[in-house]
Amino acid sequence: MKKTKKILFSLLLIFILVEVIFIFPQQIEKLDRETMETADNQKKERVEQKMKGVHLVESQRGARDFELHAEKARGYQQEGDYFLDKVKVQFYNLDANDFTVTGNEGEVDGKTKNIKIKGNVVTKSANGYTFYTDEIFYNFAMRKIISPGKIKMVGPSDDQGDGLKLDGYNMHILVDINEMKIFKDINAFKPMNSNQNLKITSEMATFSGKNKEAHFENNVMLNYGSMLIRGPDCFFIYSGNMKSLERINVKGGVELTDKKRRATSQDLVVDLQKATLRFTGSPKIYQDEDEIAGEEILLLDGGKRLKIQKVKASATQK
Repeated sequence: MKKTKKILFSLLLIFILVEVIFIFPQQIEKLDRETMETADNQKKERVEQKMKGVHLVESQRGARDFELHAEKARGYQQEGDYFLDKVKVQFYNLDANDFTVTGNEGEVDGKTKNIKIKGNVVTKSANGYTFYTDEIFYNFAMRKIISPGKIKMVGPSDDQGDGLKLDGYNMHILVDINEMKIFKDINAFKPMNSNQNLKITSEMATFSGKNKEAHFENNVMLNYGSMLIRGPDCFFIYSGNMKSLERINVKGGVELTDKKRRATSQDLVVDLQKATLRFTGSPKIYQDEDEIAGEEILLLDGGKRLKIQKVKASATQK
């Protein structure tokens, strides 16, 4: 019995030695070859492509979404990601080029088709608004252009002179509805031929790519000549031909102050052509020690003259 166990044990050792010496190295060699072949194939698939004079058109929902141009591009065909030099992207609505973005460098994500552009980025709307930013991101699925940092905007010029000049932060452009929004620290200036230049601050501003109209909201302060106007919502309204800023509407509770008086109302219309300010909605004016109310209060000649429609009450303050 013992002799039989020794023989079996010896045979087992011989089998293990044969597998270690002959079979196992072959298996390792096979695995090494397969690993190297896989790596070689992946390397071949990830060969970097370089191109000049790049032109790419992307569509969704049956319509052209954007058209991209770049002087140079490099990327990997497997992933579809590309890095661009001197890039220009045109964004479309119903085949109309509504926004154009240019910049020094760009990236295209092959899976999401999102775009990033950075370095001296300039975004222009078809109706004349120009935005200067450090970088922008385009979300392909949402059709939204985003610039989270500081922005400078120059609006289209009009019959009163140069366009609106604005500083702010965090810009979103909604391509589908042709609308531009700035969400933080709005400081704007609009030169006027009448020398009644406009200065405006607010927490948010919205601009239309269709008709030039602008909406300032949340803690709006408007300087018009020597007058300071406060209110929650302020609208810049242009003429039908979009060549002239005709009036400013302030809504939702208005207060005007200058050296001579203070006035309050629900709404105010500043007619820039006629240089009049019309207060409606429980208007009151406080001048010297008098408080006067009426159905409508009108300041003429840029605030130099006062006219009150249907005076309701006049009282001397104590």
